[in-house]
Amino acid sequence: FQGKANSDQQCELLIQQCRGLDTSVIVDDDGGIPKTVSVENSFRRGTIQSIQSVHNAMEDLYLRLPILLRDRASWTKDPQNSYPSTIRLTIRMLDPHLAQIQRRRPYITKSKQTPIDGKRYLLQEKDLPTQTDSLRKLIKPLLQQLLPSTIDITRINIAVTNFHDVGLARQVPSNTQSIQTNLGESLSQ
Repeated sequence: FQGKANSDQQCELLIQQCRGLDTSVIVDDDGGIPKTVSVENSFRRGTIQSIQSVHNAMEDLYLRLPILLRDRASWTKDPQNSYPSTIRLTIRMLDPHLAQIQRRRPYITKSKQTPIDGKRYLLQEKDLPTQTDSLRKLIKPLLQQLLPSTIDITRINIAVTNFHDVGLARQVPSNTQSIQTNLGESLSQ
């Protein structure tokens, strides 16, 4: 019976969260630096229906993302390590099969991500044209994998994550133990 009670509790929790009711405690990060930076545009159905229109729509995102990355680098204590190691492309599109059976929200969302050398492509390249060109090259294989034969895209999102400075901030410096030991020895003398 205990297994069933646990399953019932999990089901009830899931139902409540689907309704937007969540009693989880929200923990403030004290203004920490973002772990993900993303740019997104949404489109009316029927406006992005060709590969060329997809590429045109992406240009705005390629221009906006480097600006946000520069902003993020200005907030960190370690700007030299403010670079991502993963890039993700997400597209939402009309699903023709769903459109036939349901009128409301006949969309599917697909996403692909890949590791990148963010230091080389996004941090060290300082000028916007070079950064946007790098983004085009990084996104191109993801876009080719995601685009269906029939295109009707309603949202495009590019996100970068797994920032190197976030990983470094979590690590305890290796000299912490010796600093504490030396401090303790100094205080006892």
